[in-house]
Amino acid sequence: MSAAIDWWRGRSRREQWMLGILAAIALPVLVWLLVVRPLDAAHRDALDDYRMALDRNGRISALAAARAGAPEGKTLIVDGPLSVYVADSAAQRGLDLSRNLDAPSGGVEIAVDQARPEAALAWLGQLEQDGLSVSSVSLSPGPDGGATLTATLESRAR
Repeated sequence: MSAAIDWWRGRSRREQWMLGILAAIALPVLVWLLVVRPLDAAHRDALDDYRMALDRNGRISALAAARAGAPEGKTLIVDGPLSVYVADSAAQRGLDLSRNLDAPSGGVEIAVDQARPEAALAWLGQLEQDGLSVSSVSLSPGPDGGATLTATLESRAR
C-alpha cells in the first residue's frame, strides 16, 4: 500500500487530476461491463424461460382438461391389422410413419421422424377419440423446429 501512495505522490498535480478523471470514467464503465450487463442478460434469460414454462403449463393444463372431459367408453373395431388402420390415419393427416410395427401386446409401435409437434399430438388425440389407447409417447425436438414422435398404441378392446 505504501508503494502505491509513494507512486501517487510522485505524480505531478496535473497527472493526479488526469488519473482521477480516468478512474472516474473507467470505474462506471467497468461496473457496467462486468456486473450490469451479465445480470441483465441472466434476468432476460430467466424471464424467457419462465414465460415458456407458463405457456407449456397452460397447454398441458388445457390438454388435461380436455382429456378429463373425454368419454372413455369408446372402443375401436378394426377389420384387419391395427397397423394398417394407423398407417391410413397418419397418411390422411399428412404424417409419414418411419416405423409401424405390430407390438407383442396386440398394439402398434409407431415412429414419425419429422412432424410439427402440434400436428402429431393432435393426430394422437384423434386416435384416442377414435377408441385407441396411447400407452407410451416420446416426443423429442427434431431439426428445423419439427419433432420426432414414438408411441405405442393399443386397442381398448382386448
